[in-house]
Amino acid sequence: KVIDEDELNEDLVQLEPEGMRLVSCGPHFDVVLKRTRFADFGIYREAAQIPRQVKGVKRKNIERNAIGDRVGRIHMHKQDFAKLQTRKMKGLKTPKKNIKAPTTTTT
Repeated sequence: KVIDEDELNEDLVQLEPEGMRLVSCGPHFDVVLKRTRFADFGIYREAAQIPRQVKGVKRKNIERNAIGDRVGRIHMHKQDFAKLQTRKMKGLKTPKKNIKAPTTTTT
């Protein structure tokens, strides 16, 4: 990005009856580019590296939502709902077949 000279100088806007006027009020800088060639590729690559602590490690299937909470996606096998343990209720029981009536013997 090229820095414009107006970005480095501070000016104050004064309102007068004729209109507005800019009055310099802050620090002034003159920017001069002294180095006109790049460093060799090895030194440039080493200087441009981002440390691992700053960059962080990408973790798969974990994201942050708009609020900032951590949201993850897990992968599971398809569940068999017949084997799923639920509360046992009499109305949901499957009737047992081939139940023999109890026989009573008198002696």
